[in-house]
Formats: sequence, C-alpha cells, structure tokens
Amino acid sequence: ININGGGNVLYPDAMLYLIHGSIARKHSGSSARAASEMFVGASTIVGHAHRSAIFTKKTGRGIVKSYEVGTLGTLSPDYMQFTDWSQSVLTGVISSDYFDFQLHMIDRGSVCINGRMYKS
Repeated sequence: ININGGGNVLYPDAMLYLIHGSIARKHSGSSARAASEMFVGASTIVGHAHRSAIFTKKTGRGIVKSYEVGTLGTLSPDYMQFTDWSQSVLTGVISSDYFDFQLHMIDRGSVCINGRMYKS
C-alpha cells in the first residue's frame, strides 16, 4: 500500500491518497466523489470538506472507498448565518496490504467510537 500525503500523482499506483481537499461540492459525499474521480482507481481521504460522508464505487481494482471528513471547528462561525457543515473524526487501520476506516459523526459535542462515548 502506498500512501501519498501530498495528494499529487507521485505514486500513480497508490491505493490510498490523503489530501487536504480543494474541491468543495455542495452536497455531502460529493467532495469525496470528486476526489475519487481525480485519483481514478484509488481510495481517498479528504479533509477540509466541512461535511462528512463515504462514497464507494466498484472498479477493476475492487471497491474504492472515499471519505470526506467534516470539520472539527465551530458549526456556527461569525461570518456565516447558516452552515451545512458537520463534525466527524475518522479512525481505522492500515497494514501493508489492507486498510479500512470508520467515520464517526460528532453530534452536539458527543461521539461514539468502538462503543465508548466521548463528549467535549
């Protein structure tokens, strides 16, 4: 498994790209889909999407999983009256030949990870 933290095409055979995110789409899941289409055949983790979602697609390489991870910042910034944002964290495992992640939604300051509740 190659992990490309820069988000560029240095590793065209990479199975997983970690990118900050520069494609912000209107609906939840759309930014993950756009990243998936940018890195054809590779899974992606996209930060800075301000929404939370998982997009999947079956390809010749198997199931491509693209995650957009919501913000950890405020959902009510002073400069906007209303946001369509969500808060989440991503946990998972990476080994030499396998990876999988879980998206955990934060709702009203609480999140459940592996059956344990956390509250801010």
